[in-house]
Amino acid sequence: MKNAREALNGEEYYIVDDLTKVDLAEKKKWSGKVSELYSSGVRLRFSGGCWRQSNGKPFDFSQTQS
Repeated sequence: MKNAREALNGEEYYIVDDLTKVDLAEKKKWSGKVSELYSSGVRLRFSGGCWRQSNGKPFDFSQTQS
């Protein structure tokens, strides 16, 4: 998809990631915390149904302060 996005750069078309309802709920559930972490230098991405660290391992939100 990354290559397709680059190929479509400047065109009238675009690609949107479709998420299942479960994945979308999980993404939204932690999006506020992800924003806070981003401000402190922690970079996460949502992939495969969970938030992941730069090494691809799922991020454990229970290890963060609420």
